[in-house]
Amino acid sequence: MHHSAPSLGLRIRTVSLVGLLTLLAAGAAGCSSSSPSTAQLAINGGSGSTFHDGQTVTVSFGPNTKFTPNIRINIIECSDPGGSSANLPTSYIDCDGNTIQGDTVNVESDGSFREPNYTIFRLPSKALGESKAAVPVCNQNNPCVLMASQYQTDLTKPKVFSASFTVTGTGLGGAS
Repeated sequence: MHHSAPSLGLRIRTVSLVGLLTLLAAGAAGCSSSSPSTAQLAINGGSGSTFHDGQTVTVSFGPNTKFTPNIRINIIECSDPGGSSANLPTSYIDCDGNTIQGDTVNVESDGSFREPNYTIFRLPSKALGESKAAVPVCNQNNPCVLMASQYQTDLTKPKVFSASFTVTGTGLGGAS
C-alpha cells in the first residue's frame, strides 16, 4: 500500500536520520531474534528528537547479520509510552500499519538498507483516514519509535527500533 506525504499547505523539510536504526556491532552477534537491538537516532540538520506531522526523513540501518539480504524490509511507526526502551512495542497493535513506507526497500547483501523518503505522522492521522480513537497515539506528549522488520506483524522476529521521538503539527490531536 502506497501513501504519499499529505498536502498540509506547509513546506516539508527533509532531514537525514543518519544511522536512525544503528546496529551496534557487539549487539549484532549477541541478540536473539526476540530481543530488540540497541538503536541510536542521529539527525543531521534536524531539531533533536522532535518531528513535524508529514515530515519526510531518511531511515537507514548499517551492515549486519540480523536481516536476510535481498528480502523486503518494512518500516512502521509504533508507540513508545514514556519514551523508554522498557516500553518498546511487544505487539503489532502498538504499531500503525498505515505508516508502512510506500516503496519497496530491499535489504542489501551486507544486511544494510536505506529508505530516503519515509513520512513521519502525528497519530492518529486524518491523512491516513484514521479516527480520533485510533491507536497508537504519537504526538508531542506521546513518544513513538520507528520499527524496521522483515516480519512487522510478528514482533518475536528480528527487528530494530529507532530512538524515541515526538511529533508536532496538525494531525488529529490524538490523546494529549
